[in-house]
Parts: sequence; C-alpha cells; structure tokens
Amino acid sequence: MLRELRAEAGLSQEELAARANIHRTYVSFLERGLKNPSVGKLIAISRAVGVTGAEFVRRVEELLTRKRRASSP
Repeated sequence: MLRELRAEAGLSQEELAARANIHRTYVSFLERGLKNPSVGKLIAISRAVGVTGAEFVRRVEELLTRKRRASSP
C-alpha cells in the first residue's frame, strides 16, 4: 500500500524519506513488509504522501479484506 501511495504522490523513496524524516532504507523495508511502523511514523509517512493517518489505515484495511476474501475457499 505504501508503494502505491508514494507513487500516487509522485515521490521517490528518497523524497518520501526526507519528507517523513526517516531513512530511505526504512521506506524500502516498509514497502516490502519487512518492518512495521509505529503510530508516530505512520502519521509522518501519511502526511508525507498527502493522506491522513485514518485514510492510510482505511486503505490498508480494504487491501487486507480483499486479500482475505481472495484466499478463502
């Protein structure tokens, strides 16, 4: 989801990292699902891509719901 939001905002990983005051490699870890952000980092990242924290969480919830439905027999 983060990769899609970042692309919608027209940001590189480096630009997102600078705007959210985090390291670029952390952005890469988040996008690959290797790390989970704290609530504070989630809010900073959300603002950096131009959405609210609530909107970010809503989109993640929708994505997870779709994946669950697709994997159900």
